[in-house]
Amino acid sequence: MTKADQIRQIEELSLNATPALSELVHDGWLLRLTGGATRRVNSVQVLYPGTQPLQEKIAFCEAVYHAKKLPAIFKLTHAAQPPELDATLEKAGYAMSHATWVQTCALEETLADHHKILHWNEPGDEWIKAAACAKSVAPSALARHRALVSAIQLPVQYMAIQEDGVACSCGFAVLQRPWIGLFDINTRIDCRNRGLAHQLVSALLAWGKTNAATHAYLQVEENNSPARRLYDKLGFKDNYRYWYRIGTGSNG
Repeated sequence: MTKADQIRQIEELSLNATPALSELVHDGWLLRLTGGATRRVNSVQVLYPGTQPLQEKIAFCEAVYHAKKLPAIFKLTHAAQPPELDATLEKAGYAMSHATWVQTCALEETLADHHKILHWNEPGDEWIKAAACAKSVAPSALARHRALVSAIQLPVQYMAIQEDGVACSCGFAVLQRPWIGLFDINTRIDCRNRGLAHQLVSALLAWGKTNAATHAYLQVEENNSPARRLYDKLGFKDNYRYWYRIGTGSNG
């Protein structure tokens, strides 16, 4: 398997783990549309080659997003097709934003104290409230957040650590054997530097191991040094990098 094939494999896993509310396939590209500020579910995924001229494909995407009153955003990796897309977008004025590393690790035996960690198989009210508290989700965005996590069609484990009834750390894992993906790992600002995220991630990895997963992946922004230190301690290593090209009118 080539490096490009490995990238596409994990990108496909990630797409399945975090479905958009609306999607459109166009000549090898996947246009994801949800609304709101989340780039992951409001961007063009450029994984496969097509047959149409590049400028026509870009113009098609721009028209689709602008019709929805959304900026055109392209998610790029070194496996993006065609290879000249990044340079073409840069020349057209698309700004690079949110460089992120996809990290992976082989799952080893993981010890986790599940008695201190709440976990659910469905994103019910209790987990939604916990996630909103840990992530500081605005009340106006709760309905969309619930819709996104409820759209996942694969086995999921939602977890949270609470103290005195307040959610301190929260996240979830999606299983697509032999992989699990970790998403939305967040800890309240006033609860950080106490090892809570380490406990949470360890518990999610243990769940994956119990359910026959052998490898895990996650996404961490390049400049998020605390998170990168945490994941390094847990055995994660940089696998490949992705970034966004954002058109005029985006809020970033």
